[in-house]
Amino acid sequence: MVNAIFSLALLKELFREYLGGNPSQMRCKGLLSVLICLLLFSCFNADAQETRSIQGVVSDQNGDGVPFANIQIKKGKRVIMGTASDFHGNYKLKLDNLPSGKYSLVATSIGFTTDDLRLKLEEEQTVTVDFQLYWSDNGFIDIGCCPSSPPMINRYSFPSTTVFSAQEIRRMPLR
Repeated sequence: MVNAIFSLALLKELFREYLGGNPSQMRCKGLLSVLICLLLFSCFNADAQETRSIQGVVSDQNGDGVPFANIQIKKGKRVIMGTASDFHGNYKLKLDNLPSGKYSLVATSIGFTTDDLRLKLEEEQTVTVDFQLYWSDNGFIDIGCCPSSPPMINRYSFPSTTVFSAQEIRRMPLR
């Protein structure tokens, strides 16, 4: 926005100097067109610049990137914003609308431990934070299959296409 105000003031001065103080005398249409294009470009360029971000890599204990890991910014228990890492574990969070303050940055992925870091964000700051997650078997259960045991049946649910004889039913244990 400051660029736009500065460009307008510069344009006004150029009108006075080159056009003799009277903008209605368009002796320099080419110059005016170029200046307007520069003005518009500087406005869009100023808006496109990112002022704050957090970026980094989420890797496992072998140093390989963890694809599609979740990275979240939290204030207390409330999730403010988040992103996911790419196939190689790289991530980037743009923080332009986030006020300065203290936050938690949390990285999670299925099959890995959770890692979090407390950080203080300040104005126009780009921070690089790399996470290293470790393999974990928490949340997974083992399912054993015993092919030698007879199948179990549920007395309340039978498929409509299966027919059991009385002898087969007596041999099957009930749940």
